[in-house]
Amino acid sequence: AAPEFEGRIRTAPTLDAALEWCEERLLADADAAPERVTLASFLEAELADARAVTVLSEAFEPVAFAPGEALMRQGAAPDVLYFVADGKVTARLERRDGPPLRFETMEGGSLVGELGFYTGRSRTASVVADAPTRAHRLTREALERVTADAPEVAAAFHVLVVRSLARRTGRLMAVLEAVQR
Repeated sequence: AAPEFEGRIRTAPTLDAALEWCEERLLADADAAPERVTLASFLEAELADARAVTVLSEAFEPVAFAPGEALMRQGAAPDVLYFVADGKVTARLERRDGPPLRFETMEGGSLVGELGFYTGRSRTASVVADAPTRAHRLTREALERVTADAPEVAAAFHVLVVRSLARRTGRLMAVLEAVQR
């Protein structure tokens, strides 16, 4: 929920909502347009193998999401992961006793849903499009086909996912450290 004016003071239901509103205003004032990233450019930057880029690009299927549409729902089977090309999505914990709790907002160039995809556990959060979003979906079956047909490409993709998870963990740890100060 967006902060509301009370005279000259803005209020928000949570500290996170207030900070997110401030971040959005700062980015809008800076006229920072999100970078457009294609699946191929992402894979080329992460992998040094043109064949791997081709094989993986063919394994992913393009999809589009309207604002408010879920890429995945909390509790659902972890049978897909997504690469967000452009747009904005938010991972959030759905709660019975209150509004959703935002975990992370991600824009173009992000892998989404890889943790559940690899652990096989039900989705621990929902991921919802905040804006019109173009993404690419990789199903478990498509990755199994890549593994059978090109095991070296699948291995390179697994390393890519590990690096992505490590970067995200590092960012989240930095946020946690900042909050604890």
